Formats: sequence, structure tokens, C-alpha cells
Amino acid sequence: MQQVPATAQMEQVFVEPWGFPHKRLGKHRLPPFLSANAVSSMKATWQPRNGNRYIVLPQGFTALDANIDVFVALAERKQIERVAKEECAQPDFSPLKQIPIPSRFLQRVLEMRVSQPGIEMPATGPMGHSCFLSKLPPELHPAAISQKLPESSSKLILDEKVAVICADPRYLIMKELAMLPTLSAFMGRKLKDEECKNFFRASLEHSLDVQNMVAWGRLEQERPHQVRLFFAEDFVLEPETAFRGLARFLGFEHAETLPTLLQQLPDICSRGLFNNCNGPEMKVIEGLTGTFEHELAKLPFDIQASWQDQISNLKTLPNQRLATLGHLVAKHGQWELPRWWIAHSALLCKPCTFATRGLCRNGDLCGFCHAPDHHRSNRPSKKERQRRDRRRQAMARTPSPPGLSS
Repeated sequence: MQQVPATAQMEQVFVEPWGFPHKRLGKHRLPPFLSANAVSSMKATWQPRNGNRYIVLPQGFTALDANIDVFVALAERKQIERVAKEECAQPDFSPLKQIPIPSRFLQRVLEMRVSQPGIEMPATGPMGHSCFLSKLPPELHPAAISQKLPESSSKLILDEKVAVICADPRYLIMKELAMLPTLSAFMGRKLKDEECKNFFRASLEHSLDVQNMVAWGRLEQERPHQVRLFFAEDFVLEPETAFRGLARFLGFEHAETLPTLLQQLPDICSRGLFNNCNGPEMKVIEGLTGTFEHELAKLPFDIQASWQDQISNLKTLPNQRLATLGHLVAKHGQWELPRWWIAHSALLCKPCTFATRGLCRNGDLCGFCHAPDHHRSNRPSKKERQRRDRRRQAMARTPSPPGLSS
């Protein structure tokens, strides 16, 4: 029996267990029109470069319903209007001709670039920065492992940053499920109800978003200068704080384009950052989360147990925000985390000195950060500070003239 070459095996298209055509790279899933062989070899073929900025998106986020322009503009230090006008020659690739994704996004998607090498490079920003989008896990993402410059260079570390967008995995699964019929229609195929049910069950047992969050969360601890996790809910609830945190991580907190971008946020967010909506976007997220819990309760116990097993991996991560999210999801709770988590994730928080000693009486209503990874302050208590002040004043007091002392 003649063996199939390894490269041909890699390009094999599967349907199960997700219920729709896809290619596989280990546990990762790729659309059938991408080259799995090219993506798998990207670690060796991609050229790392100072100034590259990478945004890792969840599986269900696409340019069809997510306002990606604002993230690209921030990562390349451009005005949003300039990014929106950028276009390149549309790839001559038949599966994509039916999908109305602007070429400015296609040319920035890593998986697309290596699958279609003829795609033009996006225009760099005024300081030479380029933004690339991806949904790859760390083991396939070139920036996560490409750290050394050519041997002729004296520098060892590249100025490359990876911002990973995370969110409640229940919302992410339902968002991707809601997107599938639209994408299937663009591909000339109607998705059946049974296929949607198969996708939901498969996601409970093999959620790519949960696996990616776990992998990126571990890498963040190893390389905090290069990898940072951000949360979609933060950008929805407090966009200015979240985008300031992202700008700070990318090294652009003093960029001349940042004030203009922050002024445009209210109008942008009114249309939805990650979901097309006319009302509060958080209501959309909460609605999809509630639908997930409703559908989960209908399934057999063994499938529910598989979901709990996946979520348990979040609870053990060093990233306290992800660990807290894991406990919340395991208890079937809604996203009602204290607002100080948003500033904490953006590294813009002010720790509560009382909380680190277990003395804060305000709890979740406190205006200062209670995140558990803050170290206990060595600052003396107010009474001790006052006692020391009195002692210093007594020692510094001018002595009375002779004969006038009591």
C-alpha cells in the first residue's frame, strides 16, 4: 500500500468532531482554504522584525463583526481613518471571493500571509511598526518562539509584542457558533441544525479558546515583556482604561495618535467593538453566556463533566484574572467581577493597602485594587505614622532659653 506523503496528510480535510470542514494542526483547527503545511512551518519561514505587533484573537472574532481597525491603528500608531482607507489587491483565491472581509485585514492575518505568499505587506506606521492578526496558539505563533536576531546583530531580544484577547469562554463558544451559518453561506454551503449541535458538544470537550488561553497564560508568566493577556469585557466596560493599558504594553502610551483614538472611542463603542449591536454590548455578551448555560444544562452529565475538566485548567494558571474567571465559569456565574480588575489587567491600578492585610471593609466596592497578586505593603499604619511624627517633632523642638524652662 502506497503511503501518503506527510505534507499531503497535513492538508487532509476533516469534518468530525466539529461538524464542518477543517484542517488540523495538532489540537488546532484551520479553515480548509488555508495551507496547514505553510502554517506549521511558519516558525522557520517567518522573519521576525523589530516593531512587529501581534494581536491574537479568539476563534469567533472576525472582521465581519469586530471593530479591528481600532486595534490595528493603536498597534501601528496610525489614525483610525488612515487604517480604514488602506486597501491592497484582493487575493486571487476563490474561497475568499465570497467572503466580504476587507483586504486590509487579510493582508495582516498571519495564517493567510503564509498560505498566500503573494499578498502585499501592510503599510507600516510612521515609526516602522506593523500589526499582524492571528488565532494561533503559542506553539505555532512565530513571535512566541522567534526571539533571536541574525548572528551579525549584537542585540538578542526583538522588540516584538503579543497582545492576546481573552474573554469568558462560554461567550466565545456561542459567538463562534452564531458566526458559523454566515461563513458557511459565504462558502456556498448551508449548515444543518445537527451540525451546530455537534459543534457545541465538540467545543465543550475540546474548546480551542480555552486551550489557547491556558497556553498563552503560561507563556505570559515566562515572557511578560513580550506577551500580555487582555480581556474583551474590559474594552467593553471601560474602553479608555483598557486601551490605555494596551498602549502602555505596546510601548505607545505617549504616542501622538493615542489622545485622538481615545476621543473616538465613545462613537466606536456605540456600534460595538466585538459584536454588531445598537445597544449596550455587555448585554450581548451576557445574553450569549446565558444561552450557553441553558444549552449546557440539557446535555448528559459526561459532557458537562468534560467541560468542567477543561475549565479546571484555567483555575490553576498564574494569571490571577484567568484563574478567577475559571472559578466563576465553573460555578456557572455571570461576569460580575469588580471593576478594579480592569485597571489591574491594564497595569494601571492602585493597590488597596488595607486589602493586602485583610483589613479593607469596602470589599468589591473599594476604589482601589484588591487583586490577590499584590504584595503586602510594608507601610506603617496611620497610628504608627502619627506616633513617629510626634516623636520627630519632640526631638526637633527648639530648647527654651536658660531660666525659662519649667
